[in-house]
Amino acid sequence: MKRFVLPCLWAWMSVLGGCGQPPVPDDEPICVEGRFFARPVAGGSCQRYQWSCDVPEDAVLCCGGLAFGGCPASLSCEDDPLDACESGQTSDCPGICQ
Repeated sequence: MKRFVLPCLWAWMSVLGGCGQPPVPDDEPICVEGRFFARPVAGGSCQRYQWSCDVPEDAVLCCGGLAFGGCPASLSCEDDPLDACESGQTSDCPGICQ
Protein backbone atom coordinates (compact mmCIF):
# COMPACT_ATOMS: atom_id res chain seq x y z
CA MET A 1 0.00 0.00 0.00
CA LYS A 2 2.80 2.44 0.93
CA ARG A 3 4.54 1.96 -2.40
CA PHE A 4 1.39 3.23 -4.21
CA VAL A 5 0.96 6.37 -2.10
CA LEU A 6 4.04 8.23 -3.33
CA PRO A 7 3.46 7.60 -7.07
CA CYS A 8 -0.21 8.51 -6.71
CA LEU A 9 0.67 11.67 -4.78
CA TRP A 10 3.24 12.65 -7.43
CA ALA A 11 0.73 12.04 -10.24
CA TRP A 12 -1.93 14.09 -8.44
CA MET A 13 0.48 16.99 -7.86
CA SER A 14 1.57 17.01 -11.51
CA VAL A 15 -2.07 17.21 -12.59
CA LEU A 16 -2.79 20.07 -10.19
CA GLY A 17 0.43 21.85 -11.14
CA GLY A 18 -0.62 21.92 -14.79
CA CYS A 19 -3.92 23.58 -13.92
CA GLY A 20 -2.23 26.59 -12.36
CA GLN A 21 -0.60 27.75 -15.60
CA PRO A 22 -2.15 30.88 -17.11
CA PRO A 23 -3.51 30.44 -20.63
CA VAL A 24 -1.27 31.56 -23.46
CA PRO A 25 -2.76 34.73 -24.99
CA ASP A 26 -3.68 34.60 -28.65
CA ASP A 27 -1.91 37.52 -30.30
CA GLU A 28 -3.72 37.03 -33.59
CA PRO A 29 -6.11 39.89 -34.38
CA ILE A 30 -9.78 39.11 -34.80
CA CYS A 31 -10.62 39.28 -38.49
CA VAL A 32 -14.12 40.13 -39.63
CA GLU A 33 -15.37 39.26 -43.11
CA GLY A 34 -17.26 41.98 -44.93
CA ARG A 35 -16.73 44.93 -47.27
CA PHE A 36 -14.00 47.30 -46.16
CA PHE A 37 -12.78 50.22 -48.27
CA ALA A 38 -9.55 52.07 -47.60
CA ARG A 39 -6.93 54.15 -49.37
CA PRO A 40 -3.30 55.06 -48.60
CA VAL A 41 -2.78 58.02 -46.24
CA ALA A 42 -0.96 59.91 -49.01
CA GLY A 43 -4.03 59.74 -51.25
CA GLY A 44 -5.22 57.57 -54.09
CA SER A 45 -8.31 55.57 -54.83
CA CYS A 46 -10.25 53.50 -52.34
CA GLN A 47 -9.59 49.76 -52.55
CA ARG A 48 -11.95 46.99 -51.42
CA TYR A 49 -10.81 44.46 -48.81
CA GLN A 50 -12.78 41.35 -47.90
CA TRP A 51 -11.31 40.92 -44.40
CA SER A 52 -10.75 43.62 -41.77
CA CYS A 53 -7.24 42.26 -41.15
CA ASP A 54 -6.30 42.88 -44.80
CA VAL A 55 -6.70 46.67 -44.48
CA PRO A 56 -3.19 48.15 -44.06
CA GLU A 57 -2.57 49.71 -40.63
CA ASP A 58 -1.64 53.09 -42.08
CA ALA A 59 -4.64 53.25 -44.44
CA VAL A 60 -7.56 55.68 -44.21
CA LEU A 61 -11.05 54.16 -44.26
CA CYS A 62 -13.31 55.35 -47.08
CA CYS A 63 -17.00 56.11 -46.53
CA GLY A 64 -20.06 57.60 -48.20
CA GLY A 65 -20.64 57.74 -51.93
CA LEU A 66 -22.61 55.00 -53.65
CA ALA A 67 -20.64 52.00 -52.41
CA PHE A 68 -18.52 52.80 -49.39
CA GLY A 69 -21.07 52.80 -46.57
CA GLY A 70 -20.56 54.30 -43.14
CA CYS A 71 -17.75 54.56 -40.62
CA PRO A 72 -17.19 52.65 -37.39
CA ALA A 73 -19.20 54.06 -34.47
CA SER A 74 -16.27 56.05 -33.05
CA LEU A 75 -15.61 57.91 -36.35
CA SER A 76 -17.58 60.16 -38.69
CA CYS A 77 -17.53 60.48 -42.48
CA GLU A 78 -15.77 63.69 -43.54
CA ASP A 79 -14.81 65.22 -46.89
CA ASP A 80 -11.55 63.81 -48.28
CA PRO A 81 -9.27 66.84 -48.75
CA LEU A 82 -7.06 64.93 -51.21
CA ASP A 83 -9.71 64.22 -53.86
CA ALA A 84 -11.18 66.53 -56.50
CA CYS A 85 -14.82 66.35 -55.38
CA GLU A 86 -16.70 67.53 -52.31
CA SER A 87 -18.65 65.04 -50.18
CA GLY A 88 -22.37 65.58 -50.43
CA GLN A 89 -22.18 67.24 -53.87
CA THR A 90 -22.41 64.04 -55.90
CA SER A 91 -23.45 60.54 -54.96
CA ASP A 92 -20.21 58.96 -56.19
CA CYS A 93 -17.84 61.15 -54.14
CA PRO A 94 -16.36 59.21 -51.21
CA GLY A 95 -15.26 60.69 -47.92
CA ILE A 96 -12.87 59.42 -45.26
CA CYS A 97 -13.52 58.26 -41.70
CA GLN A 98 -12.06 60.57 -39.07
